[in-house]
Amino acid sequence: MSTTSDLVKLANDVDLLASKVGASARAVVESYGWGKLRKVELGNEIKAIIHPEDWEQISTISDGGSTGYTDEQGIKWTVTRDGDDLTFKPKGIRSNKSLTVPFKDLDR
Repeated sequence: MSTTSDLVKLANDVDLLASKVGASARAVVESYGWGKLRKVELGNEIKAIIHPEDWEQISTISDGGSTGYTDEQGIKWTVTRDGDDLTFKPKGIRSNKSLTVPFKDLDR
């Protein structure tokens, strides 16, 4: 029988293991009549949702630049471009997590 502290420790161990083995985020682009919905996901744990108006702003970030937006979940994101990669970092909740994907995976 597991205690709450055992479950918390297990969750922390899984987070640590994922960061050590290089668990990577994935980009998803879905087309709708109103435009493309983009998501950057790390399993079911965390995801950044990007609507067309947010993508317009994000897609213009130059190398070394950053911007911020709030997604439909109410999560505030800082997005930074480093060469060919975009990194999404949430502000506040889950602030130790960041999601990095190649720009080209979202620019389609």
